[in-house]
Parts: sequence; structure tokens; C-alpha cells
Amino acid sequence: MDIFMNTKASDRSIHSIHPRDVTTDPKCEAQENLVKNHKTSSIDKVHTFKNESKTGMALAWAGENDGNLIVVTTEEKKDENGVQPNSAVFKTSDYGVTYKNLTKDLNVTGIIKRHNGLYRNPHDPKKVYLVGQGMFIYITEDGGETFKHVTLPFSASDEFIFHTSPDYNHYLMAKDTKKNLYMSKNNGRDWNKIHDASVDKVFWGVIPDKKGSEGPKLADTSETIYITYGDNIVEDSFIQQFFGLVPVRDYTLAKSTDGGKSYKDILKNVVSFERQGKFLYASQIKDTVDQYGWRHLLISTDGGNTFQEAQLPTIEPDRFYSVMDIEDDMIFMHVDNQDDSGHGTLYTSANQGVVYSESLPRHLYPNYGDIHDFYKVQSLRGVYITSQMGEDDSIHTMITFNRGGEWQKIPRPDGVPCKDETKACNLHLHGLYSMKRGINALPPISEKTAVGLILAHGHVADALQKTPPDVFVSRDGGYTWSLSLEGPHHYQIGDHGGLLAAVSKSSLNPNIVKFSLDEGRCWHEYKFTDKILNFTGLLTEPSGKSSVIMLWGFVHETKKWEVHVIDFKDVINRQCGKGDYEGWKAHAQHRKEEGVDISGCLLGIKEQFERLKKDAWCYNGYDHVVVNTTEKCTCTREDYECDYGYFRPGGSDECIEEKDFKGPEIDICLRGHDEKLVSMGYRKIPGDQCVNGFHPTSKVIDLGIVCDEFSKNVVKGDEGLSGSTQQPGENDTGVKKFSRGIKVLAIIIAAGVFLLIAIMSVFLGRKFILLRRHKTEYRYSMLSQSEQQNLMGNADDDDGHGSLSQDLDRAFDSTKYHDSDEELNTSSRPSSTRQNGSVNKKSSLSKTKDTNPFGTPRDDTNPFGSYHDDSDDDMLS
Repeated sequence: MDIFMNTKASDRSIHSIHPRDVTTDPKCEAQENLVKNHKTSSIDKVHTFKNESKTGMALAWAGENDGNLIVVTTEEKKDENGVQPNSAVFKTSDYGVTYKNLTKDLNVTGIIKRHNGLYRNPHDPKKVYLVGQGMFIYITEDGGETFKHVTLPFSASDEFIFHTSPDYNHYLMAKDTKKNLYMSKNNGRDWNKIHDASVDKVFWGVIPDKKGSEGPKLADTSETIYITYGDNIVEDSFIQQFFGLVPVRDYTLAKSTDGGKSYKDILKNVVSFERQGKFLYASQIKDTVDQYGWRHLLISTDGGNTFQEAQLPTIEPDRFYSVMDIEDDMIFMHVDNQDDSGHGTLYTSANQGVVYSESLPRHLYPNYGDIHDFYKVQSLRGVYITSQMGEDDSIHTMITFNRGGEWQKIPRPDGVPCKDETKACNLHLHGLYSMKRGINALPPISEKTAVGLILAHGHVADALQKTPPDVFVSRDGGYTWSLSLEGPHHYQIGDHGGLLAAVSKSSLNPNIVKFSLDEGRCWHEYKFTDKILNFTGLLTEPSGKSSVIMLWGFVHETKKWEVHVIDFKDVINRQCGKGDYEGWKAHAQHRKEEGVDISGCLLGIKEQFERLKKDAWCYNGYDHVVVNTTEKCTCTREDYECDYGYFRPGGSDECIEEKDFKGPEIDICLRGHDEKLVSMGYRKIPGDQCVNGFHPTSKVIDLGIVCDEFSKNVVKGDEGLSGSTQQPGENDTGVKKFSRGIKVLAIIIAAGVFLLIAIMSVFLGRKFILLRRHKTEYRYSMLSQSEQQNLMGNADDDDGHGSLSQDLDRAFDSTKYHDSDEELNTSSRPSSTRQNGSVNKKSSLSKTKDTNPFGTPRDDTNPFGSYHDDSDDDMLS
């Protein structure tokens, strides 16, 4: 059923729409009367870039609550004389209603880079950087009022690396094309080279709070830098690539405490590393003789002074792991399953990042690019959403309200039909993987300023579907959901959750914007254009505080960029007062069966917020502050999770020991640790603030004694303790047997007989070696869940929307959508390998090739693309 009203071409007034008949909800009917009484027929202000038709556009907010926006347009195609046009730079101070052309004032005679060419300082939004193709940048420190042209002593090849501390927002680093490392301590005006070529990865140190767990002696300082370096990059031969025998690129991990004047090597044979929170991760080759060999994950909490090995299940060299999120010193870690299955196991850590427990099996994470559906809900503490693969490879949405302690499916929203009523029906939500598979959807969105509010595309069925999804809204952090809009939409959150805006994704040329002022229960529509506008994006200012939205696109007939600006304060007219708010208890449904005292307790505290009443019909305002009160809870078993080697059977809160488990003490002995292990099956969840109540009795194990006993038994060949069936001398026999096999294989190759058999023998021989050397090792793949993406549209790309696709590999077909009407075409997908590491800390921003950065459906006739400053999360679909 089409829920949208037909609007005449000449009618530019506001109308009301509802996901159900208006007569079923009297409050929606009352809102409709308010809308009809609105005196202004046209609420948008329009700006057309009349003399600007370049096909690429970049946007970066240059302030907060001041309407400042920097716009850069650029063109990759050369004119008829073979000259590439210079970039143009514009600035608006009224949210895009009027613009000042800064191109002549800045004397822009070059081209701003299409990739990594526009930055906003993450700590100071008034600081914006325009990086040119060549050796120059433009810097503004006052939101675009003035700019300084700087000639660089290098050509920047990668993104700028901003300091982790807001107190040092003027500290920058960057690498050049030869991987020399440069630093600036005055916001990019002057640069000094701080390391010669062959720098691989770079991270600033993390300065802890004064009460930080790292302690004052071990804390990083403003001058602390971590790098990996090493000149060992060589071309791989065809045979190596054919069999996957690509030598690991190993580097040296070094640390500087004086801003790059001197370095101390802290770890050798490092494949990749990352610095997040108090954790320093390093993936290291354990056996340097084996250049294709096993790697293990080392974790340091003292800035690299000491490292410990992560206690995770054994994984093979051709698998990977990935850190999904870190909160309150707890790590979500994905460990891949074997055989490119497209899924793995999600683990959570104790507060030192060494010991892990299983959180969710069959966690979706296809082995290509950096695509997954793991999403942290910003609007409510402890809530995460992700996808799980069923035994039939169908995809199901799972949600946790206690930070991975327990996962469950999302209940079916009331009144929403299910595709097949004979099957179990739940709400399943789409994420980045869906977009990669060509589903016309967007990932879930939430804002810290909009407490409890989540918007997402989904289906009500037994699993995710391939058909066009609808928009669902949760107002209580994911506990309950309702159908809000039928069909796929662009959507944004504004006014601290008091405003939801949406534009249909079902058409390339939408002309209606929909908005809700009661968290998606009632919707109203406004026709913002009579032109054929190739829509490219629905934008709001970062953080979801502003009531202004911008609708971007270019006019099909004239090929000119156009923006429509709507300030919904003009529609509502009244700012909210104290009587417009009511108390709301977060996680009210959590543990409600345990009684009033426990109901709402999450991670040891209860929280209550003041939220806008649904029928208030007023706006919060940009400076609105959410009132929040907390109360500590009494500890129960819910505040403790099962320790390594223990698990909770279904329906029980008791942690019991796993059968045939060798014990964490043995693993620690094998790795040479000598600290004491405290465990009786439980460990308090990191960040939990409960007091008194349940407290498991702990048993202190002196690992010095345990490991001494372990060593004695190993010498005696005690199989039960060591977990190994290998006896002294047995390995030598295996080596001799394998050596004879190689000789026979060499003779066969030399004779030139049965070439195909010889090739297969090499392949199987390699697999045989890997199986014989199967130890507790970890193949490093991605320490960060995200990779900085290219967000620039490119008119020369085949799809007409820019280089936005993630490469795929054979695991693409290992996951599927349930009950699909037709299979997606995957025959033309490119090949790929997973990239190591990332500087970017945001959620994954991968885009489908069938959409531009705003999520607009593919149009092969569309020569325009657009991109946005990726420091602004809300500007990325």
C-alpha cells in the first residue's frame, strides 16, 4: 500500500502522511491540523551554483551552530585543450542559503585533491584543511573567515594524522610518497621530517586521564609516537600469488617519546599494529624462519614496555581476527572461522585485553574488504546490533543490551505482517553488508544527543530479505520497534531527536521531504522542488543537534548543483519549556522480571533521562542539554560474565567449566607468563559499577608453582598436561619423511612429467605443512573495524558514481539472503585482499557500488558524483 499522498506539481505546502490510517491515531490527526494551519506555503530556501558545474563536490562543516560550511568543487576531466580546470572553493555561513566564492580570494590556481583533499580537525571544527595536488595546502583556523596558503616540503600521500588529545589539536603528522614521516606542531604551517623512508603505520600516543589506569609513569605524553618501519617490500612472483604463498611484510615497531627526535625499537617482526585507548596491539611473526608463517597477537597496556599474548582459540594462518569495538577497557574481538565461511566467533575481553570469552557464534564477517554489520548504538549505553549466519547461511539480526553478555533476536513489531506466518518472525535489520550486496538500504543510525532513538532499514521475516526494506524506528534503545515508513529512505536525526527527516530512495529524482516531530509516529511531507533533481544527499550538522536540513542534488537539465535548506524551527515556531518533557527510564525492560529493585539495572547502574513528550509540538534548540540521573545497583551474577574456560548453558546464569578444557593456566605457562591468575569461573564485566551483593569467591593460583610443575611434566612427556601427543624425536622423523617427499617431488618436476600433478602436490604439500605445524597462533588481519574510504565521486568511473566499491573475494558467495526471489549478479566482481590496519577510528563506511556516498541508487547516465568530509559521520550514508 502506498502511504504517500499525491501532490500537485504546483503545490509546495506541507501535508501529513501516516504509516496507518489517520483515524487510528488521534494525535496524528491533531498534528495534521497544526500542519494545515501553517501559514507559509514554501518553507525551503534554494541556492543554485549557476556558474559551477564541476562533477565532484566536497563538504566540510567549519564550526558548530554557526551555519559555516566549506564547499570544494573539482573536475577530473580535462577540457578540449587538455587542461584540467582549477578547483573552486565556496563558503556559506547560513547553512547553505547563500555562498561566497573564495576561489579568487585564495588565488586557487591548483587542484584540490579528489582523495584525502578536505579535512576538518576532529578536535576543533573551525580548523579545516584543503590539500592540493602537489605540495601545497590551505588552512583556516576560524571557520573559513581567513585562509593561509602553505607550501609543503613534501607531497602528502596519505591522510593527515591528528593527535588523539584535544589539548594538542595543532599537532599533525603525514607521510609523503616515499613513506617519509613529517610532523607539524603549529597546525600545518611548518613541517619537519621525523623519520626517513619506509614508514608503514603511524599512531600518536594516547594521553590518559589523570586518574587513568596506565598510571603516570607509563602514560604516553604529547610527544609520544608509535611507528612501524622497514624496507622489505618486494614484488611477489606469479607462483607465490597463485598458491597464496605471499611472504609476510614484517616491520620493526618503534616508539618515540620526544616527538620523533629519537626512537626505541620495542618489537621486531611486526606485521601490523594499532594504538587504541590503553591498548597497544601488535601482530608478530612468531617463527622468523617461516616467511609465510604463523603470527600471534601481543597486547600491551603499559605503552609497549611489556607485552602479553591474547588468550584466544587456535586459528589457522589463512584466517583473521578483527577488533570491532573498545569500551570501558572491554574489547569486542572477531575471530574468523575456517574455510572462508563468511562468519566467525565474537569474543569479549577482560579489562586487560588478554583473556577472552565467547560472546556470539557464527558472527557475520565475510572475508573481503572490511564489511560487517556490527553497529554500536550511540543513543543508549551497552547496546550493540550485528548479524549472525544461520546453519542454512541465511542472515539474522542479533542485539545485545548488556555489551555482549547475552544476544537475542529483535521482537516482531506490533501490527507488522510477516512474509511467511508459518515461520518464526522477527525484525531483521540491514547494514553495510546488505549495501554491498546491492540492497537499497542504509545502515542503522543513532545519535548520543537523541537518547534511545534508532532508525534502521529492515524486514519482518524469519531472516533478512532481498526485497526493498522498510524504515523502522525504536524509541527505547532497541527493545521495541515500530514500522515508520514503507520503502527505503535516506534519513537523518536532528534537534536532539525532536526531528526526523527522510527522503525516498526508491527514485533518483525525489521531490518530497518527509519529517516527523514525534520520533517517527506521525510523518508530514513537503514538496521541495518542481524540477527533475538528481538527488545526492540529505544532510544535517554533525551530532544531531541542529534543526536545519539540506537537500543536495544537481538539476538534470542544466547540470548545475542545487541545495534546498529547511530550518524546522520556522515550521514549529515554539521552543520547548520545562512542561514539554517527561522522565524516561533507560533499559526499563531489562531484567524487569527480577523485580523493581533490579529492573533497569545495566552494568551496575540505573539511568533516567528527561525526554520530549511525543505530542509537545516544539523544538529543543541547539543548546538543549539532556538531563540525566544515575543510581548504582546491587551486584548480581548478571554483573559478572564467565571467565576463560567457562560458559553459561542456555537459560542459566551459572558459569560452569567447559569439558576437556586444558585451562587458562596452561596457556599462560606456555607463553612464559608468571603473574597470578584469579578465577572461579566469573569475572566482573569491565565498566560495571555495581556495589555490594553477589561476589564470587576467588581462588588465587600461583602460576610460578603451576608452571614449574608444567615444565617437569613436559620433560616426562605428560600428554595430559601439555595437550600434545608428540614425543621427543617424533618431529625429526616427520621432517625426514617430508624431506624425502620434497626430493621425490623435485625429481618429478625435473623430469617434466605430470606437470599438473606436480602443481597439485606442491599445493597439498603446503597445506600438509600448515596442518602439521598447527599451534595456538593468530593470523593478524584487521585491528580496526574500519578503513578510511574514498568518498569522492568520479565521473569517469564505470558506474557513474565514483570509486566507492569494496573489492570482493570468493567469500562473497558464502553468505546469502533468505528466500531471495533472484540471485544477485556477482560475476563481474573484482578480486581483493583484506587490508591491514587503519588510522580511522569511526564505524566502517564501506559503500556499495550501486550507490553514491549518499546512498542514491545507481544511474549509469549520471555523470556527477559527490563526496563529503569523512570526519562528519552524519554526512556519510
